Amino acid sequence: RSVLIYGCESVHLGKTKLKKLDKTQGKLIKAILGLKKSSHTTPIIQALNVDSISKTVGLNSINLLRSCLMYSSNASRFYANLMYKDSKLVEKTLIGRAYSYAEDKEISILD
Repeated sequence: RSVLIYGCESVHLGKTKLKKLDKTQGKLIKAILGLKKSSHTTPIIQALNVDSISKTVGLNSINLLRSCLMYSSNASRFYANLMYKDSKLVEKTLIGRAYSYAEDKEISILD
């Protein structure tokens, strides 16, 4: 999984790309387990307690944003400045992904 989603939190991925990654994850899991390609993926994923790609990318986005803001660097100044911009400008950025995921799951970015 780490190789499959490496860096996904730092780029914009639409819903179709996230679904494609989910399908790829399912195919890889079935291949590793030696199951047929026609096996149903959802029960296997649930039985293995594997999080969806969108959940993992959302949490990784929040963690990356927290890390960028906690430590003084060019990234922390950039994201701090970007947080005060129009919401349309930050929609497809790390801030937009982190806020969107946090809002959907009703969690606080600061916790």
